[in-house]
Amino acid sequence: MYDNKKYKKFFKPLIVLFVLIFIGVIQLSQIALIKKAYANAPADENFESRSYSANTTNSLVVGTLTFTTDGATNPSWDKLVITNYFVASEGSSQDVTYFTGNVIVNDYWGMFAPTMFQFGSTNQNNKFRMDSVYILATMLTSGRSSVIDIKGYSGGSGGTLKASATGLNLAASGTYGTITYSRTINVSTEKGGLLTFGSDWTRIDTIVINDYAGDGSHNLELALDSLNFSEQYTAPNIIALASQPVGAWNDGYLNATEVGSDKALRLDISPSGAMSGDVVYVYSDDAQTGSKTLDATDISNGYADVTILSATLSGLSSGSHSLTAKLNTSSPSSAVTVNVDKTAPSGYGATIDQSAINNSNKTALSFTFSDAETGATYNYTISSSGGGANVTGSGSISSTPEQVSGIDVSGLGDGTLTLSVTLTDPAGNAGSAATSTKAKDVLTPSVTSVSVPANSTYILGQNLDFTVNFSEAVTVNTTGGTPYIPVTLDTGGTVNASYVSGSGTTNLLFRY
Repeated sequence: MYDNKKYKKFFKPLIVLFVLIFIGVIQLSQIALIKKAYANAPADENFESRSYSANTTNSLVVGTLTFTTDGATNPSWDKLVITNYFVASEGSSQDVTYFTGNVIVNDYWGMFAPTMFQFGSTNQNNKFRMDSVYILATMLTSGRSSVIDIKGYSGGSGGTLKASATGLNLAASGTYGTITYSRTINVSTEKGGLLTFGSDWTRIDTIVINDYAGDGSHNLELALDSLNFSEQYTAPNIIALASQPVGAWNDGYLNATEVGSDKALRLDISPSGAMSGDVVYVYSDDAQTGSKTLDATDISNGYADVTILSATLSGLSSGSHSLTAKLNTSSPSSAVTVNVDKTAPSGYGATIDQSAINNSNKTALSFTFSDAETGATYNYTISSSGGGANVTGSGSISSTPEQVSGIDVSGLGDGTLTLSVTLTDPAGNAGSAATSTKAKDVLTPSVTSVSVPANSTYILGQNLDFTVNFSEAVTVNTTGGTPYIPVTLDTGGTVNASYVSGSGTTNLLFRY
């Protein structure tokens, strides 16, 4: 078995001090690059939690990443290795100078002449955005190169080329394509530093590093460290329910009528970097409820309307539901809450408070609710069998019982007044009408005619009947005595004809 310690290289004190200074710089840079890794992108990898790991073949799986190289192999000799240094040739060694802790190398023994180093998601469905990586070209002796090409692919190294940079010289800081390179290591046998990738290095699953010549004429002895990825897709935002231009969601509720038809939920896709062919999804409580494949119009608009079928909406239980959205396999968007209420108010009543409507209360009618749902909106109509413009009004139930007062019904004709009132809950479910009726009578009865006895001579004991006809039925109150009407006789003098009958009708009979 190979003894690592046997080949460990020792440096003179001055060189060691120089190394430590650079190590400090690299450590600070690496700390600054630590960030959250997302579920669909590979986890950031700095190899510090990895123990010495080696493979004699051209492929090594590390976590969710697969590393690949080319060149010869030997079943007795390690090639792809996670280590803190690697061997230049049998019997000597070379530290991975200026890199802290563990790295991964593509030719541990420096004897297999690789011309490429490749890494990517083991599961190619897990796309990522490449953020940064530390790279070191070492053992820069004759035939080994520090000038490289880097390419990013979707669908593996034989898939779609998404981004590239050519002629990147690890000996010189600079911008190469959309990659910014900051050299931190510059000694005769080692060149390396930090690669920071531009925004086009996204939607990829594989990174390939080749020698610049591209013909295999230069070997690449490479070490990689601190691979940093970010989420491939940025979630769209659900446009605030109050601002939904497609209705139904605007009040934050779905009622019994609304869940009975398909609805659209508008998503803001402008900050997500979405492209035609991407798919946006809507979820309710983490269960998918709708999706849409984006087209050029959606991208141009910056938003997409996702249809949610009525069959799905009808299946939502009453109560609060959390809506989120995703773009492809992104993390969920911030949640918005929609309340499902499919039950209309019921069991309530409304009664006119006055026993009858007359001149004393015709401008102050009131009615009182019973068992009304607090927070519901009421709408009422008062009509009269005697005609006149209906009286209407609305408001909200703030307590129970709730009284609505100060209603002016003076414009309605005398007759039977009918109150009809409905309650509508915050979701828009309308209950059945509750009704109440009362009589209205504000006109003073008037005498329309008087029927008198025939013109003749009457003797003692004969009745003289007088019928007084009124414009409407009247009620005779005899509490203070029997009413009468004075009658002037042709023979002179006045006598009283007393009330006999007719109370409650339009005809009162008086007799003398």
